[in-house]
Amino acid sequence: MAVAKMGFAVWYGAYAERANLLTVALERYDSGRMKRFQCELFVRQDMETLRDIMRQTEALRGGK
Repeated sequence: MAVAKMGFAVWYGAYAERANLLTVALERYDSGRMKRFQCELFVRQDMETLRDIMRQTEALRGGK
């Protein structure tokens, strides 16, 4: 449904960004039990919220 509504290129761009952010989060902040929470968070939240979360975590890590 979303693909037909947004068009493949737009949908795939959003999908790829979401997947990339999730991959980074899992690599940096994996404490075992957090994986399920992170996956659900990245599936359910809108992209602006996810970007904001990642910006905030970068600030906590000192931009590394």
